[in-house]
Amino acid sequence: MPGEFLVSDRRLPADDAPEAEHDAWFASTRRLQPGDEIAATNFATFAFQAKDTLSDADLQKLSRLSNLTDIYLNGCRKLTDTGVASLANLKRVRNLNLSGCPGLTVASANIVSSFDELETLVLLELRWVNDDVLAHLKGKSELKSLLFSHASITDDGIDIIASLSMLERLHLNSCMQITEVGVEKLKNLKGLKYLSMADCSLMRPAAIEALTQMTSLHELDLTGWFGVNDTSLLELAALPHLKRIGVAGCPAVTEQGVERVNKKYPELFVSVLR
Repeated sequence: MPGEFLVSDRRLPADDAPEAEHDAWFASTRRLQPGDEIAATNFATFAFQAKDTLSDADLQKLSRLSNLTDIYLNGCRKLTDTGVASLANLKRVRNLNLSGCPGLTVASANIVSSFDELETLVLLELRWVNDDVLAHLKGKSELKSLLFSHASITDDGIDIIASLSMLERLHLNSCMQITEVGVEKLKNLKGLKYLSMADCSLMRPAAIEALTQMTSLHELDLTGWFGVNDTSLLELAALPHLKRIGVAGCPAVTEQGVERVNKKYPELFVSVLR
């Protein structure tokens, strides 16, 4: 079956937006097949891949939608760097998701440099994401969300992330080359509200000490951290704006430790389940 697009003249609501807003967005969408005519000036500020068969040829047609601001292509197994390169002329892109596209390589990161208004970049399950990829983010002053997992990012790459002063959401799950040195650098992100570093299990105590100084955090996921114990959990719970902390798979956290936090900070949700 050919690839299929969902297009709308409305932007997709944020993940935490009310369900009614998401329903309204879906009601506004229109489905396109690759053979359909696409009028670049008439519609489509959002595009979504609805089938796993989306191809490079489909992306070339998608590239005619000059008003696109949001492109979600996660799980497109047929896409290659050639197809992604055809999107470089879409200068209004604000949100880009290329997660789980195994045919892509580091070359696809080149298009990020073309998007001056980029707010969200999602590159999950892509091991080729490294410090060279992050170099394309220099000067992206509008960036608010970065989501990576299983990436080859090092502490040097964190220097670039830490320079993004507007960043509010950062996801670095299973990025095993980042150490407590990189976590220390994240303290420069004064507006960071959400930080997920699940399964970065080998962090030393200095990483936890750095986290206790990140007072803007609302959510923190340390799933699988060996170094988190009852004492450090209580210290992290004292962060003034923290609403949720994930400590599933932290072997040194006990039921008693969680109960103590629940009693002292009843409005804080401590997640112990994956």
